[in-house]
Amino acid sequence: MVSNSSSEMLNISRLPMGGDLRLLFQLIAISMKTLISIDKLQIFIYSLLGTIKQTCVSL
Repeated sequence: MVSNSSSEMLNISRLPMGGDLRLLFQLIAISMKTLISIDKLQIFIYSLLGTIKQTCVSL
């Protein structure tokens, strides 16, 4: 029984603290913003390529 309670205490001691959770959420927010920016950049590039293609065809 003592080993079980010791392992439970070890697991509890490994739980992230409030500051760590805040940092984790900040990193997730930055990652989401980066993904949105990459998505917008991809849309812009496809739009630009479409414009170039139309310009070349009309020449």
